Amino acid sequence: MFHFNRVTKFQLHNLILKEYYLTRLYSTNKKNSTTLVSRLDKLKFSLINDKSPILLQKRNLNQDTNAAGVWDPFPDPFQPIVEYSAETALGDDDDEKHDPKKKKRLMGKAGTHPLPPPRQSFMSPRVMDAVLTTVMGLAAVGLGGVFYQAWYEWNEKHKVMLAFTKPAPLLKSRTSDSFFAREEQKKIARIVAGHGTAKYYLIVGERGTGKTQLILNAMEKVGHYGVVFCDAHSDSEIFKTRLGKTLNYMYREDYVGQLFAREAPERGSALLDVEKALNMVETVAIKYSRRRGRPLVLIINNIHSFKDDEEGEDLLELLQQRAESWAASRLVTMIFNTDDYSVYERMKRDASRMDTIRISELSYDDAIRLLKEKRRGRETDEEIEDIIRNRIGGRLSYVNRLGREENINDTASLLESEEKSWIISRIGLIPDFEETAFDDQKYASCAWKLIRALVKSEEKKLPVNECRIITGNPKWIEMLDHDNIIMIDDHNNVKADSKILQNIFEVEVNSEGFDDLLSNVCERVEEVDKEQRTRELIWSRKNDQVQETQFAFFSLKLFFKDLNSKVINKAILDFRYKKFGFVFLLNLTMGLLSLGTPLPWEEAKNYADYIRQHGIKQFLWIYHKLKDKRKDCLLWGDEVEYMVIAFDEENKNAKLSLRLYEILNELQKEEEAALNNPDADKMIKTSWKPEYGAYMLEGTPGVPYGGTLKDLLQVESNMKFRRQLAAKYMKPNEVPITITSFPRLGCQGQFLEPHYEPKGEASRSLFVPDEIINPHARFPTLTANIRKRRGSKVAINMPIFHDIKTPKPFIDPTISNRNLFPEDREAAEGMALPDHIYMDAMVFGMGCCCLQITFQACNIEEARRLYDQLANMGPIMLALTAAAPIYRGYLSDVDCRWNVIADSVDDRTKEERGLEPLKNNRFVINKSRYDSIDCYISTDKTLKPEYNDLDLVYDEEICKNLMDNGIDELLARHVAHLFIRDPLVIFKESLEDQNDENVSDHFENIQSTNWQTMRFKPPPPNSNIGWRVEFRSMEIQITDFENAAFAVFIVLLTRAILSYGLNFYIPISKVDENMKIAHKRDAVLNEKFWFRKNVFEKNIIMHDGYKNVDNDYTSTQQQNAHNYNNSLDNIPNSIEDEYEQMSIDNIINGDDDKFPGLITLINRYLESINIDIESRCILGKYLEFVKKKAKVLVYLQTKNILEIIYRFYYKH
Repeated sequence: MFHFNRVTKFQLHNLILKEYYLTRLYSTNKKNSTTLVSRLDKLKFSLINDKSPILLQKRNLNQDTNAAGVWDPFPDPFQPIVEYSAETALGDDDDEKHDPKKKKRLMGKAGTHPLPPPRQSFMSPRVMDAVLTTVMGLAAVGLGGVFYQAWYEWNEKHKVMLAFTKPAPLLKSRTSDSFFAREEQKKIARIVAGHGTAKYYLIVGERGTGKTQLILNAMEKVGHYGVVFCDAHSDSEIFKTRLGKTLNYMYREDYVGQLFAREAPERGSALLDVEKALNMVETVAIKYSRRRGRPLVLIINNIHSFKDDEEGEDLLELLQQRAESWAASRLVTMIFNTDDYSVYERMKRDASRMDTIRISELSYDDAIRLLKEKRRGRETDEEIEDIIRNRIGGRLSYVNRLGREENINDTASLLESEEKSWIISRIGLIPDFEETAFDDQKYASCAWKLIRALVKSEEKKLPVNECRIITGNPKWIEMLDHDNIIMIDDHNNVKADSKILQNIFEVEVNSEGFDDLLSNVCERVEEVDKEQRTRELIWSRKNDQVQETQFAFFSLKLFFKDLNSKVINKAILDFRYKKFGFVFLLNLTMGLLSLGTPLPWEEAKNYADYIRQHGIKQFLWIYHKLKDKRKDCLLWGDEVEYMVIAFDEENKNAKLSLRLYEILNELQKEEEAALNNPDADKMIKTSWKPEYGAYMLEGTPGVPYGGTLKDLLQVESNMKFRRQLAAKYMKPNEVPITITSFPRLGCQGQFLEPHYEPKGEASRSLFVPDEIINPHARFPTLTANIRKRRGSKVAINMPIFHDIKTPKPFIDPTISNRNLFPEDREAAEGMALPDHIYMDAMVFGMGCCCLQITFQACNIEEARRLYDQLANMGPIMLALTAAAPIYRGYLSDVDCRWNVIADSVDDRTKEERGLEPLKNNRFVINKSRYDSIDCYISTDKTLKPEYNDLDLVYDEEICKNLMDNGIDELLARHVAHLFIRDPLVIFKESLEDQNDENVSDHFENIQSTNWQTMRFKPPPPNSNIGWRVEFRSMEIQITDFENAAFAVFIVLLTRAILSYGLNFYIPISKVDENMKIAHKRDAVLNEKFWFRKNVFEKNIIMHDGYKNVDNDYTSTQQQNAHNYNNSLDNIPNSIEDEYEQMSIDNIINGDDDKFPGLITLINRYLESINIDIESRCILGKYLEFVKKKAKVLVYLQTKNILEIIYRFYYKH
């Protein structure tokens, strides 16, 4: 007989091997074949699929109860071997022999083929037994989980309750130190015992005054029952750990699903975990309050350790919010202990239930009494009194130390030596320090300035506000207090932190040579500060130029496709940009990857909210980090834009040359040579950037000008040098010309060199090709995205000037009927207005040139004030510098470029323009992205709410977010107004995760595409650049003298505004009216502008009357101003009485005794600063030119242009 063992090694490879087994079985059994086949059916369950060889497992086929259950391909080799024979399977079974139903099942229909065994019934006892076992197991687990959860919650609460009822051994040891009773002890004891009122408490005092000992002694009196004590730490994770240990809380929120896998405590943020711990304290406090009838007490010691950053502010805010709510409900009394007065200022802002307990030094009498008790007669009373009153003071820690030591005189000397060493190491002065020590020495010099003022004061103390003025930075007062160099007492007076320090300060300040030492250090600080600031600005400019040079090389590669690419790439790899010893390798092949891939509008619009969200975060980071930035010196610079004109002498034609990047490459090499020069500061005179048009250059001073008269006198010479330098790298037939708009741009015929047909995909213009656009990836994308967002091409219509040869109505005959793009039919469908000059591309506006001035203010308040005051000068200077009367070869009935640019970048949809109901857009927007400002933003007291009389359109959600984060309403509305716009150009790479603390790309994406008459510019992150404003309305003049004159005029006007507190405020709606008036032809000669009657603040009057270069203003104007100021005290004037319409001549030059004139104010400012005669004469020429321009005694730019046209066109 053949036996199958449990560990049989036979493998069933195929059907042949299976038949072999069956044959052996048949030969050893004497049953008939039919019975044999039916019995073999039971063996069928042991013959597994033939597709892959497996082990044959023993199965007990005679029993319905299958102990093996499920087939196991890896049986346990240690189980006893059980033999199983084929005879057993084929043995006689009387039941099966005589049961016809079973026999039929085995035989099948034909009587030869076996059928599968019947399935087990679901209601069979064995199935029901398995189901019942499973249900009972699950029920047991669930019930166990419920009980576990209840126990776990009770255990967590019980552990926290134990923390409040059993003192820590460390606290007991700390309370064993010597203690001196004082008046504040009773109050603190009552608070710690839970008998305080519905308040929380801030205990403030200098280091070593005994604050902590007072608290610990009070805890000892109540047996540490109902009170816990936790030390703060600058790291929030460490503080979280300390708080958890103090409360016996592990920061886990366990539940049944975590029976075998509890979540790690460190998974959550520190703030979130602290919130969880406080929630648990609140739960325990409710139970404790019901039982004991008094609140728990939670003490946070040394909270000045929390960092003065966002994380520290959030942590302190979290604790204070809980303290406020718990004080109101009398569940928990929180006590905060600190050494720093700045903590009080931070908490006072949000405090409504906070009570402050001030712990000062011991009085001299108390300190003497305590020291006598400790010394027990070892020294005379006179010795002890001398040490306390003249050397040590009443600092409790010092008195305790004197009491413990053997020799108090030696100990006092040691204390003095330790404090002096600390002072020298922290704020020691170094006259010739290296730049690496700049920050330390700047801090030290300001500290000693304050110390000197304290020593020289009669009472050896000064008010906090006065000290902030001395240091120039409120943060330094906090730092000095935190460093225990100064202290701030109950009456907000600043004084030395201790008697020992006061003595050291007096000795140092009164020592010989101290003033000279401090003066030398201050001069060195200013010198290094100026060098760093200059270098920062240069680096900023050069970084921009490095990127632009990368695009320049890319553009050259596109232009010179026929050249061998290997030659071009080698030239690029060999190009190195050196700055102050650093080398920048510009690789063209990586240029686009490093700068980004611009998204088409279809993709970019999906990320508009993302850009806005992160742009606001970046602005908030900049604002909170730099809002207190002060003492930035005046820096300013001008931006002059040039057109490269190529003269075709043969055909008598002037064209725009598109060789921008070839010229720019040579100019930047000139800069590189200057940077490599040892005298780089003297050599860097210019800086160059490309503009929107491929024929435009922007030139700026290489180093910003300062606030000295010497810098003002260099403006014209620097402008001349820039023009000469640009011409140096141009062809003989090319010249850099400063004109606002190119008269023949978009005319029929050739106006470009080289010539291209207008068939570009980006602008789809009927008049200009895309090759005229700067090939930098940003500009073609900007052009296309404005068109796509708007839903049509831009439509610029300037009124035609009707001379004797202009028909009425004028219908432009040069507009083609091209059918290349879908937008080509727009002109015929109404975009081109009758009696107007029609233009359909962005280059007609952004291809204009202008003169812009950027100022760095001393602080954010000054920047906002300049923004407001110069905004009202925008229309005045636009009219005075008007120089754009011709477009597409036609004379227009306007003199200025501004509306042309405004229409050229107008991306508003029909809904946003109010032509259709809002459906897909959020706002109806009244103006283009390029227009006058819509609101004032200064915090100056002279700004009345009535002046912001426009219905400002702004994003209310963004405004609320800004205000919730500490931005005042005026600035919040301003930023929220800018952010109603969509970002037009988004680089794909900028969508990757960025640290909003270190970049401002998303903010600048929207900020820089709001082109208004004024721009308020926050500092770049992580730079020394200050808050800036940009004056943008002036048009470029033909000569460098004219441009220098207007630049100097604006700079001097800003100095007069700040020096005399001038007030130019009028309602913002009147500024908009002035912008419309400025566009009119001959506006300087024929029109009047709204301007303020009295530009002086209340009670501020100039002395000795107003004096002009030519006229003497008597005291009549002074008396009028005086009467006007007095009237402010008596009757409230209406806003309408504050301004009137004046001619530009009256605004600039004055109007007898009614208005002094801006030139007069500038002259008075120059007289007040004791300017030398030579400089006064040079500046006088510039002011005289502006004066004559306003009087139209010299031709305006438009008159010059029209005169030339008249001379050569009408007479020939």
